[in-house]
Amino acid sequence: MFSSSRMIYGKVEQGLVKESGPANPLSLYGIHKLASEKYFLMYYNNFGIPSTILRLTNPYGPRQQIKHNKYSLIGWFIRQAMEGKTIQIFGEGTQLRDYIYVDDIVNAMLKCTKADDAIGETINIGSGKSTRFCDMVKTVIDCVKNGNIEFVPWPDNYEKVETGDIAVDVSKLKKITSWQPAISLGEGVIRTFEYYKIHLNKYV
Repeated sequence: MFSSSRMIYGKVEQGLVKESGPANPLSLYGIHKLASEKYFLMYYNNFGIPSTILRLTNPYGPRQQIKHNKYSLIGWFIRQAMEGKTIQIFGEGTQLRDYIYVDDIVNAMLKCTKADDAIGETINIGSGKSTRFCDMVKTVIDCVKNGNIEFVPWPDNYEKVETGDIAVDVSKLKKITSWQPAISLGEGVIRTFEYYKIHLNKYV
C-alpha cells in the first residue's frame, strides 16, 4: 500500500477530481509520487505483487512536524497561533482545499487492506468536503483563541506551484470499503491543538 498525494494532479481544470483524471504534477514532490505509483502498479501487473495506491489530500493531526511550513500548514498555523504570531494568507485565501484528519486516513487505509477490490487500484482519500483556505485559518484562530491573520500579496513565482482549487471525489473509496469520514475540520483542529498544548516542546 503506497501513500501517494493529490499533488500528482497538479493544477486542476475540471470540477470534482476523480482517480482517472489527468496527472500533471507541478512539483518534484508530485513527480516523485507519480513515479512511485507507476513502480507499484508495474510490480502488481507484471509480478502479481498486491499493490494499492492511495492519493491523500491535505492530511493533518497530532504528532505531525511543526518546525516549519513545508508540509502540513494546519499544524504550522496552530503553532503560530499558540505563539501569538501573525498568520499570513496569500491573496484573498479563497482557494479550496480538502483537509482530512489523520484518524480518518488510518481508518481508510485499514479498510483498504481488507478489501480485495482495492488491490491494483488507485484511490483518493479525502474528507470529500473542500474548505476555503481563509476559513481553515480562521478555524485555527478561533480554536486557539490567539494569533492574528494578515492578507498579503502572492509571491511573484506563486503560479509555478499553486494548484488552485481542488475538490476530490472519494466515492470510489466509499464504494469499495463503505468508509466514511468521522472528524470534521473544526473537531480535528481542536484535537490537534489539545495535543500540542501538552506536547509542544517536543516538536519545536
